[in-house]
Amino acid sequence: MKLILALIFIISSTFGQDAPQEIIDQCRSIANNPDSNVYLVNPTSCTSFYQCSNGVPYLQPCPSDLYYNPKLQVCDWKENVQCTSSTSSNIIDTIMNILNSLLSRP
Repeated sequence: MKLILALIFIISSTFGQDAPQEIIDQCRSIANNPDSNVYLVNPTSCTSFYQCSNGVPYLQPCPSDLYYNPKLQVCDWKENVQCTSSTSSNIIDTIMNILNSLLSRP
């Protein structure tokens, strides 16, 4: 269990630091908007998205086997999403899927 928590901490710490500059810029540009809780497509992964809050992007992973659907702004079944990510199945996605499955066990 300690290993799982350590992995979650490492991954979540890394996510906040690795937002692409275009995402950071978009989040900052809407920071003064009263409805500044905005969701943006992750350009490098279909299995996560960025949530902008007060001008700061936070990477949010979708549960296992789901892709982010920008039209509905929710995680959705793969067949309902037209993924345009350049690296939809990278190592972070794999780790997150493993962690999600481990954490969802009773």
